[in-house]
Amino acid sequence: MKAKAYRSIPFIILFIIVLNTWILFLRTEYIPTWRHYLLLVILLVNAVLYFFRFKQALLLTAAILLLCTFYLLPPFKSVGWAFIIIGPLYIPWIEYWSFLILVIYLVVNIRLLIEYYLDFREGT
Repeated sequence: MKAKAYRSIPFIILFIIVLNTWILFLRTEYIPTWRHYLLLVILLVNAVLYFFRFKQALLLTAAILLLCTFYLLPPFKSVGWAFIIIGPLYIPWIEYWSFLILVIYLVVNIRLLIEYYLDFREGT
């Protein structure tokens, strides 16, 4: 139980940020976009998964953090969208706080994710 709580720290941080953003939406004149609503629904589903299917919840947390990092699901009130153009390639900017949480997620869960991958490879 203690290990699961430790591995859930990045999700808890993201959940607190999104909760703070929604409190900001409710108390001020900021209006959430459909992406804010989608992130809230996905986070609530992920929170339920943490109690019943921990492995799937960890993998969904990684997907959420990747989407937040590239501004597809914004955890903050402002929605940014910018690109760096290198020749014919358009490389999206990243949202640095979400990227930092993703790095924390990888530091905390890398060994478990490798075990999941090896189990997956062994099963096929």
